[in-house]
Amino acid sequence: MSIYGYIERLKNQRCEATQIVESYGVKSSDDIYPGEPVYDDLYDYFVEQGEMPYGIQKARTGDPCEWIILQLEEMGVLKEDR
Repeated sequence: MSIYGYIERLKNQRCEATQIVESYGVKSSDDIYPGEPVYDDLYDYFVEQGEMPYGIQKARTGDPCEWIILQLEEMGVLKEDR
């Protein structure tokens, strides 16, 4: 994949993740936790995109909720509030 293809993929991911977050009116990372529909949709999105490592998905090597929040912060979808 060329660098331009990679950049375009990142832009698309940011756009889709932003749409999910905005559709639920999420204002901060405190609004995202297991059991909430926004968490379920974000989890499914990152798994289907092949972005979330398997060990994180199964909570063996990390916390899926924390991973999702970090991804959203890195994309600029959420502001860090820690």
